[in-house]
Amino acid sequence: MKIVTHIALFLFRSFILSAFFLSKSNAQNNLEFSVKTSDNHSIDLSKAITQNKATVFVFLMPDCPLCEYYTASLKKLQKQYAPKKIYFYVVFAGTLFSKKEIDLFLTQNKMNFTTIYDNEKRLARILGATVTPQAVIISSNFKRLYTGKIDNWMTADRQHRTTVTDFYLSDALRNIVANKSVAITYTEPIGCFIP
Repeated sequence: MKIVTHIALFLFRSFILSAFFLSKSNAQNNLEFSVKTSDNHSIDLSKAITQNKATVFVFLMPDCPLCEYYTASLKKLQKQYAPKKIYFYVVFAGTLFSKKEIDLFLTQNKMNFTTIYDNEKRLARILGATVTPQAVIISSNFKRLYTGKIDNWMTADRQHRTTVTDFYLSDALRNIVANKSVAITYTEPIGCFIP
């Protein structure tokens, strides 16, 4: 019985270590596909990711009030960090909303972002996006640096704070640009579930 336990423990540790060491190449392999943008261009994601210091994917939905609330913050962050080799994409996962509805949302909120239509939710699955708004930051070497909320305006019990005290996405980007480690790499996203 003791030998079986040791063998099982060895196999489990081997599996964990191989998953850890292969995670970078797996992430790169998983992101080696092209996506369609709102202007009908095709983008090779793995190539695009390597051309920037970091890439931010923000998952949104046109009918989610939180997504509309955060458009101003996202525009401000894009303006601040684009010159520092941080590239932003907004992603609409699934087929619940038409291109016309998405384009109207972008126009009404004056969002000049490269927009990805993730109709099959492939990118959402790879990046683990389940809620909107949800931000995911990927480094140029395909390491996930942050995933979760933009800030702590919305509480877990879906109440709005009068004052935002934690700026998760902004803090992560500031650390990345300064070549520092991201202090908080995950927050539980709160918002509208991606159907």
